[in-house]
Amino acid sequence: MPLVRIDHAQDHPEGFGRAVGEIVYRAMMEEISVPADDKFQIITTHQANEINIPKSYLGIEYTQGIVFIQITLNAGRTVELKKKFYHRIANDLHAELKVRKEDVRLVMVKCSMDRRSERKFLLYCLLGAGVSIICVSKRHAYLPVFCNV
Repeated sequence: MPLVRIDHAQDHPEGFGRAVGEIVYRAMMEEISVPADDKFQIITTHQANEINIPKSYLGIEYTQGIVFIQITLNAGRTVELKKKFYHRIANDLHAELKVRKEDVRLVMVKCSMDRRSERKFLLYCLLGAGVSIICVSKRHAYLPVFCNV
């Protein structure tokens, strides 16, 4: 169950954040095989003074039109698949919402379950207890990091 956070400045038109969310969700389904209806998104609009970015970094110029997208999901996707996914989002945001590709900042946070007991616990939470869970701590097999009952 991926969790998507979208942050942008209030300078964008009404409904902009939701439109970004739909573009991200469509790319998740089509590029990285996220199932239908697996859409959990937190969209936040910020005042201009709440977005603190450099004018440029590593030769890339940024504007106040920047969009931050953070996706937490299970590990297991190849670097090539993640690159394709990122390009799909940047291209679609540019084509549909006129966001500069340079102003798309995508961060993917991966959760990994290294031990069999963690997998069993996750399956129990998802199927047996009516609990939504994002990731299980590597240190404590039975301690949920994010849990929604």
